[in-house]
Amino acid sequence: MAVLDQTESPKFHQVRSIFGHGKDRQDAIKRYEFIPTGGMNEVIKQWQDKQPNRELVAASPSQITRCPRSIWLELHGVAPLQETTWALKQRLLLGRLFENQFAEELESAGMLLKHWKDDPNEPDQKFHYGAPDDPAHFEGTPDYLIALEYMGSVVTAISDAKTSRSDAFGYVPIEDFEIWTDGGWFKNRMQLVGYYILAHSNPKWFEERKLPLPDVNHLFTYALDDGVVRREVIWKPTQADIDLFLKYARRFNAAMNATECPDCTCGESLNGFEIKFCKYGVKEEGKKICESCCDDSLIPVKEG
Repeated sequence: MAVLDQTESPKFHQVRSIFGHGKDRQDAIKRYEFIPTGGMNEVIKQWQDKQPNRELVAASPSQITRCPRSIWLELHGVAPLQETTWALKQRLLLGRLFENQFAEELESAGMLLKHWKDDPNEPDQKFHYGAPDDPAHFEGTPDYLIALEYMGSVVTAISDAKTSRSDAFGYVPIEDFEIWTDGGWFKNRMQLVGYYILAHSNPKWFEERKLPLPDVNHLFTYALDDGVVRREVIWKPTQADIDLFLKYARRFNAAMNATECPDCTCGESLNGFEIKFCKYGVKEEGKKICESCCDDSLIPVKEG
């Protein structure tokens, strides 16, 4: 039987001490923030560093609410102030792995009609809206097409899976009509509206595969650390939804084609959501989200 070394008593037993105000608080913070170097972290970093970055080539549902200035800056080679680190890439990878797991579970329940896999080795499955020169052109790939019960009937839905931490839901409303006042959830709503538009703009693809076009959208968010779905919403996109999405698409394409740097619109987003997570945002020391973004000083100066 193993015997613990009792020569030095620990100062505390739980990292949760970080939330207290005792004499060991700073030591608790150090332990909470400590990340070992080398070892498995180096293995993960090296693997992620070899993975190709996705290039910005067209407007897409997942980025449709993005600020025109940040789009322009990226396309003109301005390095982002907030890099996508190997650790964040690893977390995003978990979302893709869980997406495949949800597909297996939906199939087991007899609900899955189609899963568009978001894997690097999968062939390009993008749907397109409009020709490349259309001011509202965009392209993208949904997660799932499923059958589910909604308002007493079995309907077909474009479904999308999101992942998050359970503590983040303390800031997210519960009721359907309130949840869209959250900046992140509004962005998700627009993303699914885009997939709905893409499906209905490509009816032949569905017809050839004997698949029905979607009646509604279905969005759910899974808490990675406690293993349950924390929010789930079903709704039928309105004409206002569709008009707003296409307005965003036209704004996106205008930014991609602009010769002069557009104005920043991050501050117009719900709850300042686009500021908080802007690639060209500035974080104050100790903060996890940006408090300002897209500064004029980032705009390249023309020579001559």
